[in-house]
Amino acid sequence: MGVLTISGIFQDVVLASMTATFTARDSTSRPGTVAPEAAERSGSPGSTIAWENLGYEGRTFVTGGLDPAGLTAVTGREASMPIRVYAGLAGHDDGLGDVDLDEMAQEVVAELDRTDAWEREVVAVVTTTGTGWVDPLAVQALELVQDGDTAVAAMQYSVNPSWVTLVLDLDQPARAGQALFDAVQSRWAELPEGDRPQLVAFGVSLGSYGSQSAFPSLEDLTARADGAVWAGTPRFTPLWSDLTRARDAGSPEIHPVLDGGATARWGTANGGDQGYADLGPTDSPGWPTSSTRATASCGGGGPRPGTRTTGSTSGRVRTSCPGCAGGLGSPGCSSSRTCSWPDRTTCRWVTATTTARATSTRSRG
Repeated sequence: MGVLTISGIFQDVVLASMTATFTARDSTSRPGTVAPEAAERSGSPGSTIAWENLGYEGRTFVTGGLDPAGLTAVTGREASMPIRVYAGLAGHDDGLGDVDLDEMAQEVVAELDRTDAWEREVVAVVTTTGTGWVDPLAVQALELVQDGDTAVAAMQYSVNPSWVTLVLDLDQPARAGQALFDAVQSRWAELPEGDRPQLVAFGVSLGSYGSQSAFPSLEDLTARADGAVWAGTPRFTPLWSDLTRARDAGSPEIHPVLDGGATARWGTANGGDQGYADLGPTDSPGWPTSSTRATASCGGGGPRPGTRTTGSTSGRVRTSCPGCAGGLGSPGCSSSRTCSWPDRTTCRWVTATTTARATSTRSRG
């Protein structure tokens, strides 16, 4: 009884006061941040979501990244203005902590419609960490390898850091991840099959847990998405745990191999063979150069956009990392990640994301 009483006091008093503090922070902006003018961003003059409703991390996200000139300066290729859409909690919380996540997800879909996101090559659905933080390195990597022909969608589900969310309501990131992906995927499925952009999912840390919650199985993922990149997945994540338990005989839990790497692969920081040596050369034209701290290619030239190659060797990646002098996940690279590899976009993205994170450190919520 004493333990329960202490736990209740901690949650009701200590964590409640922290929530009040982080709520106040969410109403502020990073110094120097101003509302975007570009129509491709939420919070812009034509946006259906007001700048003041985006929250601290949402405002940071929609104003971040490189514009077309900046992307071209890095890649040497012509680029488009990347689309970034976001829904914040402001205006949705009823003061009792109850939020209609489905309504928020529909706001994100409305922003995708407004920005003509379905005309882009790739639409990425991101589940944020606790504060609403979106990994800037992952998003920037995708925008670089796709020359800005992208739309990245995210929404906030909490003002608290991930560790507070773990204590208060672990179901919230799971509900948010499912609500957002289901809403975007439903709208995407309405498009003619030949005109759909590639649809991919992403999450890091608690966001990885939330993103994976949209998929009860690997089969569901490959049926409804063209790929996923999940970094720093918590051990309590059901899909991650299921895939790890189903690993091939002889493959260790610290570096699982599933079905010989046909659909899902792990890049880990434990060194050793990452299993990419058979996936083709690393010198294909048009891939990220050392200026993006990544080199990569897909074996067999990769499939045409919009096609899946789940279960085959085409469209997967072999990587090298100038930042850590090794392959994906070699010593010095970022934490363990799980990746579904059914398309060229995903393998390029995971390479650039991994090597960017290997050469940078950043705090997250």
